[in-house]
Amino acid sequence: MSNIKIYYHQFHIQEYEKSPFSLDGVGFEPEMVYNESLKNAVYSNCPAWKHKSTRTFLIRSPVDIHLVVDNQKQGMYSTNLGSEGLNMYCSGTFVPGWCTPERTTIQLSIPRILFWTNHKNVWIESRPYYETAIKNNLTSVPAWYNMSNWIRPIGTAFNVVDSSKPIIINRGDVLFEVCFYSKNLDDGILLKKTLPPKKLIDKMDRMSEVKRHIRNLSRKFLFKNKESKCPFHFMWK
Repeated sequence: MSNIKIYYHQFHIQEYEKSPFSLDGVGFEPEMVYNESLKNAVYSNCPAWKHKSTRTFLIRSPVDIHLVVDNQKQGMYSTNLGSEGLNMYCSGTFVPGWCTPERTTIQLSIPRILFWTNHKNVWIESRPYYETAIKNNLTSVPAWYNMSNWIRPIGTAFNVVDSSKPIIINRGDVLFEVCFYSKNLDDGILLKKTLPPKKLIDKMDRMSEVKRHIRNLSRKFLFKNKESKCPFHFMWK
Protein backbone atom coordinates (compact mmCIF):
# COMPACT_ATOMS: atom_id res chain seq x y z
CA MET A 1 0.00 0.00 0.00
CA SER A 2 1.19 3.52 -0.79
CA ASN A 3 -0.20 7.03 -1.03
CA ILE A 4 -1.30 8.34 -4.43
CA LYS A 5 -0.73 12.08 -4.71
CA ILE A 6 -3.37 13.89 -6.77
CA TYR A 7 -2.86 17.55 -7.69
CA TYR A 8 -5.78 19.87 -8.40
CA HIS A 9 -6.56 23.45 -9.40
CA GLN A 10 -9.93 25.20 -9.61
CA PHE A 11 -10.33 27.86 -12.24
CA HIS A 12 -12.80 29.71 -14.42
CA ILE A 13 -13.01 29.23 -18.20
CA GLN A 14 -9.32 29.31 -19.28
CA GLU A 15 -8.01 31.72 -16.64
CA TYR A 16 -5.68 29.33 -14.81
CA GLU A 17 -3.50 31.95 -13.16
CA LYS A 18 -6.03 34.74 -12.54
CA SER A 19 -9.15 32.82 -11.62
CA PRO A 20 -10.87 34.10 -8.46
CA PHE A 21 -12.03 30.54 -7.70
CA SER A 22 -8.45 29.45 -7.07
CA LEU A 23 -8.25 31.82 -4.08
CA ASP A 24 -8.74 30.36 -0.62
CA GLY A 25 -12.28 31.00 0.57
CA VAL A 26 -13.65 31.81 -2.89
CA GLY A 27 -13.81 28.39 -4.46
CA PHE A 28 -14.57 25.32 -2.35
CA GLU A 29 -11.84 22.72 -2.02
CA PRO A 30 -12.71 19.03 -2.57
CA GLU A 31 -13.74 17.60 0.80
CA MET A 32 -13.21 14.00 1.88
CA VAL A 33 -16.56 12.33 2.49
CA TYR A 34 -15.24 10.68 5.66
CA ASN A 35 -14.35 14.05 7.21
CA GLU A 36 -17.78 15.52 6.42
CA SER A 37 -19.82 12.55 7.67
CA LEU A 38 -21.44 12.02 11.04
CA LYS A 39 -19.05 9.98 13.18
CA ASN A 40 -21.91 8.65 15.32
CA ALA A 41 -23.85 7.21 12.38
CA VAL A 42 -24.76 3.54 12.62
CA TYR A 43 -22.31 2.74 9.82
CA SER A 44 -19.43 4.93 11.07
CA ASN A 45 -17.47 1.93 12.39
CA CYS A 46 -17.95 -0.12 9.22
CA PRO A 47 -14.49 -0.60 7.62
CA ALA A 48 -16.00 -1.05 4.15
CA TRP A 49 -17.72 2.35 4.36
CA LYS A 50 -14.62 4.05 5.78
CA HIS A 51 -12.40 2.56 3.07
CA LYS A 52 -14.62 4.03 0.38
CA SER A 53 -15.36 7.37 2.08
CA THR A 54 -11.65 8.21 2.56
CA ARG A 55 -11.18 7.95 -1.22
CA THR A 56 -14.29 9.91 -2.18
CA PHE A 57 -14.50 13.73 -2.28
CA LEU A 58 -17.38 16.21 -2.40
CA ILE A 59 -17.43 18.92 -5.07
CA ARG A 60 -19.39 22.08 -4.21
CA SER A 61 -20.70 24.94 -6.34
CA PRO A 62 -18.85 28.25 -5.73
CA VAL A 63 -21.78 30.34 -7.05
CA ASP A 64 -25.57 30.54 -6.97
CA ILE A 65 -27.19 29.14 -10.12
CA HIS A 66 -30.98 29.35 -10.42
CA LEU A 67 -32.45 27.95 -13.65
CA VAL A 68 -35.85 27.39 -15.23
CA VAL A 69 -36.37 24.98 -18.14
CA ASP A 70 -39.01 25.77 -20.77
CA ASN A 71 -39.86 22.42 -22.38
CA GLN A 72 -42.33 23.96 -24.83
CA LYS A 73 -39.75 26.28 -26.34
CA GLN A 74 -36.84 23.93 -25.57
CA GLY A 75 -35.03 26.72 -23.85
CA MET A 76 -33.73 27.71 -20.45
CA TYR A 77 -33.26 30.94 -18.56
CA SER A 78 -31.79 32.01 -15.25
CA THR A 79 -33.58 34.00 -12.57
CA ASN A 80 -30.32 35.25 -11.04
CA LEU A 81 -27.55 35.14 -13.65
CA GLY A 82 -28.91 36.92 -16.70
CA SER A 83 -28.04 35.89 -20.25
CA GLU A 84 -24.31 36.54 -19.79
CA GLY A 85 -24.09 34.43 -16.66
CA LEU A 86 -26.20 31.69 -18.23
CA ASN A 87 -23.82 31.43 -21.18
CA MET A 88 -20.84 31.54 -18.83
CA TYR A 89 -21.88 28.80 -16.41
CA CYS A 90 -24.09 26.62 -18.60
CA SER A 91 -21.88 26.07 -21.62
CA GLY A 92 -22.65 23.13 -23.88
CA THR A 93 -26.30 23.07 -22.87
CA PHE A 94 -28.08 23.68 -26.12
CA VAL A 95 -27.03 20.67 -28.17
CA PRO A 96 -29.52 18.58 -30.19
CA GLY A 97 -31.64 16.37 -27.97
CA TRP A 98 -30.79 18.12 -24.69
CA CYS A 99 -34.48 18.76 -23.94
CA THR A 100 -37.02 16.03 -24.73
CA PRO A 101 -40.30 14.90 -23.13
CA GLU A 102 -38.41 11.97 -21.62
CA ARG A 103 -35.25 13.69 -20.39
CA THR A 104 -33.72 17.14 -19.96
CA THR A 105 -29.92 17.21 -19.65
CA ILE A 106 -27.84 20.31 -18.96
CA GLN A 107 -24.10 20.92 -18.81
CA LEU A 108 -22.53 23.16 -16.17
CA SER A 109 -19.07 24.66 -16.67
CA ILE A 110 -18.63 25.37 -12.97
CA PRO A 111 -17.14 24.15 -10.69
CA ARG A 112 -14.26 23.61 -13.11
CA ILE A 113 -11.50 21.60 -11.46
CA LEU A 114 -8.45 20.06 -13.08
CA PHE A 115 -7.05 16.93 -11.39
CA TRP A 116 -3.76 15.34 -12.43
CA THR A 117 -1.18 12.92 -11.11
CA ASN A 118 2.30 11.62 -11.84
CA HIS A 119 1.30 8.06 -10.90
CA LYS A 120 0.46 5.53 -13.60
CA ASN A 121 -2.95 3.95 -14.21
CA VAL A 122 -4.96 6.11 -11.82
CA TRP A 123 -8.63 6.45 -12.70
CA ILE A 124 -11.02 9.22 -11.75
CA GLU A 125 -14.79 8.80 -11.41
CA SER A 126 -17.45 11.48 -11.13
CA ARG A 127 -20.68 10.19 -9.66
CA PRO A 128 -24.00 11.56 -8.33
CA TYR A 129 -24.37 12.94 -4.83
CA TYR A 130 -27.48 11.55 -3.18
CA GLU A 131 -28.96 14.88 -1.99
CA THR A 132 -28.97 16.79 -5.28
CA ALA A 133 -32.07 15.05 -6.65
CA ILE A 134 -34.11 16.31 -3.68
CA LYS A 135 -32.35 19.57 -2.89
CA ASN A 136 -31.36 20.86 -6.33
CA ASN A 137 -33.74 19.02 -8.71
CA LEU A 138 -30.93 17.43 -10.70
CA THR A 139 -28.51 14.53 -10.59
CA SER A 140 -25.09 14.24 -12.23
CA VAL A 141 -24.38 11.82 -15.05
CA PRO A 142 -21.65 9.41 -13.86
CA ALA A 143 -18.44 8.82 -15.82
CA TRP A 144 -14.83 7.70 -15.39
CA TYR A 145 -11.56 7.59 -17.29
CA ASN A 146 -7.82 7.02 -16.86
CA MET A 147 -6.59 10.38 -15.59
CA SER A 148 -2.94 9.31 -15.89
CA ASN A 149 -3.37 9.34 -19.68
CA TRP A 150 -6.13 11.86 -20.32
CA ILE A 151 -5.73 15.38 -18.90
CA ARG A 152 -8.86 17.50 -18.71
CA PRO A 153 -10.98 19.38 -16.17
CA ILE A 154 -13.86 17.48 -14.66
CA GLY A 155 -16.92 18.23 -16.78
CA THR A 156 -20.25 16.95 -15.56
CA ALA A 157 -23.65 16.78 -17.23
CA PHE A 158 -26.80 16.75 -15.12
CA ASN A 159 -30.20 15.19 -15.69
CA VAL A 160 -33.05 17.37 -14.47
CA VAL A 161 -35.34 15.42 -12.14
CA ASP A 162 -38.50 17.43 -12.86
CA SER A 163 -38.24 20.03 -15.62
CA SER A 164 -41.54 21.61 -14.52
CA LYS A 165 -39.77 22.79 -11.34
CA PRO A 166 -36.85 25.25 -11.03
CA ILE A 167 -33.24 24.15 -10.56
CA ILE A 168 -31.91 25.89 -7.46
CA ILE A 169 -28.18 25.62 -6.73
CA ASN A 170 -26.84 27.75 -3.89
CA ARG A 171 -23.21 28.51 -3.19
CA GLY A 172 -21.77 25.64 -1.16
CA ASP A 173 -24.23 23.00 -2.35
CA VAL A 174 -22.62 19.66 -3.20
CA LEU A 175 -23.13 18.87 -6.89
CA PHE A 176 -21.33 15.55 -7.28
CA GLU A 177 -18.58 13.33 -5.89
CA VAL A 178 -15.21 12.31 -7.30
CA CYS A 179 -13.46 9.03 -6.51
CA PHE A 180 -9.95 7.88 -7.39
CA TYR A 181 -8.83 4.33 -8.15
CA SER A 182 -5.35 2.89 -8.52
CA LYS A 183 -4.21 -0.65 -9.28
CA ASN A 184 -4.08 -1.30 -5.54
CA LEU A 185 -7.43 -0.15 -4.11
CA ASP A 186 -5.80 -0.05 -0.68
CA ASP A 187 -3.69 2.95 -1.73
CA GLY A 188 -4.39 6.17 0.14
CA ILE A 189 -5.37 9.32 -1.76
CA LEU A 190 -3.66 12.63 -0.97
CA LEU A 191 -4.99 15.81 -2.63
CA LYS A 192 -2.70 18.81 -3.04
CA LYS A 193 -3.80 22.22 -4.34
CA THR A 194 -1.32 23.76 -6.79
CA LEU A 195 -1.13 25.77 -10.00
CA PRO A 196 -0.80 23.50 -13.07
CA PRO A 197 2.52 23.91 -14.92
CA LYS A 198 2.40 25.37 -18.42
CA LYS A 199 3.72 22.10 -19.86
CA LEU A 200 0.66 20.29 -18.47
CA ILE A 201 -1.76 22.90 -19.85
CA ASP A 202 -0.15 22.69 -23.29
CA LYS A 203 -0.52 18.91 -23.26
CA MET A 204 -4.17 19.18 -22.21
CA ASP A 205 -4.86 21.63 -25.04
CA ARG A 206 -3.30 19.26 -27.56
CA MET A 207 -5.43 16.40 -26.27
CA SER A 208 -8.54 18.54 -26.66
CA GLU A 209 -7.60 19.12 -30.29
CA VAL A 210 -7.23 15.36 -30.81
CA LYS A 211 -10.79 14.82 -29.55
CA ARG A 212 -12.10 17.65 -31.74
CA HIS A 213 -10.53 16.38 -34.97
CA ILE A 214 -10.34 12.59 -34.46
CA ARG A 215 -13.06 11.78 -31.94
CA ASN A 216 -12.72 7.99 -31.85
CA LEU A 217 -9.00 8.26 -31.16
CA SER A 218 -9.66 9.81 -27.74
CA ARG A 219 -10.82 6.41 -26.46
CA LYS A 220 -7.23 5.24 -26.75
CA PHE A 221 -6.25 7.76 -24.08
CA LEU A 222 -9.42 7.73 -21.99
CA PHE A 223 -9.30 4.02 -21.18
CA LYS A 224 -5.74 3.02 -21.99
CA ASN A 225 -4.05 0.98 -19.28
CA LYS A 226 -0.71 -0.68 -19.82
CA GLU A 227 -1.46 -3.47 -17.41
CA SER A 228 -5.23 -3.92 -17.61
CA LYS A 229 -8.40 -2.42 -19.04
CA CYS A 230 -9.54 -0.85 -15.77
CA PRO A 231 -8.89 -0.90 -12.01
CA PHE A 232 -11.33 -3.80 -11.68
CA HIS A 233 -9.60 -5.98 -14.28
CA PHE A 234 -9.77 -8.97 -11.93
CA MET A 235 -13.51 -9.14 -12.59
CA TRP A 236 -12.84 -10.17 -16.20
CA LYS A 237 -10.36 -12.94 -15.36
